[in-house]
Amino acid sequence: MHNYNDSKEEALNNIKKSDKSRSSYYEVISNNKWKDIDNYDLCINCCVGNDKVIETIIKYINNK
Repeated sequence: MHNYNDSKEEALNNIKKSDKSRSSYYEVISNNKWKDIDNYDLCINCCVGNDKVIETIIKYINNK
């Protein structure tokens, strides 16, 4: 919102457009569905905080 001087509504609309564009591109180049969990090795909700994300990634790598 700050970088583009968008209102909250404009920012949310831009995020939706960006996500739609990103998913379309991904599906075209990979022949896979964007939200198909079988296409991902690790998914992390970054809302848990940086420390927890880092800890999760390190544990994943060490157990692989």
